Amino acid sequence: MLFDLRGKRKRFLQIVFGLLAGIFTISFVGFGIGSDAGGGLFDAVGIGGGGHGGGGGNSPRNPQFEAQLEEAEQRLEANPRDEEALVAIARVRFLAGQDGLEQDDQGNVLVSDESRAQFEDGVAAWQSYIGLEPEEPDTNTALLVVESYVRLNDAAGAAEVQRILVAADPTSRSLSDLALYLYSDGQLKQGDKVAERAIAAASKDERAGVRSQLEGIAEQAGQVSRQVDDAESLDRPRGGDMPAGH
Repeated sequence: MLFDLRGKRKRFLQIVFGLLAGIFTISFVGFGIGSDAGGGLFDAVGIGGGGHGGGGGNSPRNPQFEAQLEEAEQRLEANPRDEEALVAIARVRFLAGQDGLEQDDQGNVLVSDESRAQFEDGVAAWQSYIGLEPEEPDTNTALLVVESYVRLNDAAGAAEVQRILVAADPTSRSLSDLALYLYSDGQLKQGDKVAERAIAAASKDERAGVRSQLEGIAEQAGQVSRQVDDAESLDRPRGGDMPAGH
């Protein structure tokens, strides 16, 4: 039963991530990479990838991307600790994933299997890069990796990388993005703390608007969290329902 409950919570969080991301993009600051955060947020199943982070043999459709990947992977094969090569792979895999996005009849962006594989391989390369503990992580590529996590519907992953961006530049914008990902991952208390920092970091003229948007997101995240808790309580066996004779 515990496995089922975790699966249910994950599905609820995926839904709220998509809803909140759409609200955030339309009415506030968006995701920072010109994203079309549409139906693709609901299509992802998680993060994959393996090996040394160089990708799982998924070839992009664009020959230019393929050539860049081959060069970076050759460098990585010669030196598995080549940080620049890992960053290059993460960046090119993101661009290849964007290139493979599709649209439905209503114009909503869909994450195809091809795009998902590229995003997953890019994330794997980034994780290998961070595992090398670079002194100053590449923030330009971190922005792209956050977007990859968004496309993969992984709020926890997006929050983890967004913390790097906040550490490098704790603006109201970067903090607001982090608050969104935390709320979407069900980390409501942490989201509240970061939201307060985002509000404090906003300019006097923007502060009221930032507060209003973040409070709206927090409210919706709280509603979904309560729905999850209610659903889980219904699934738990009652203490007095023991079979006769026990």
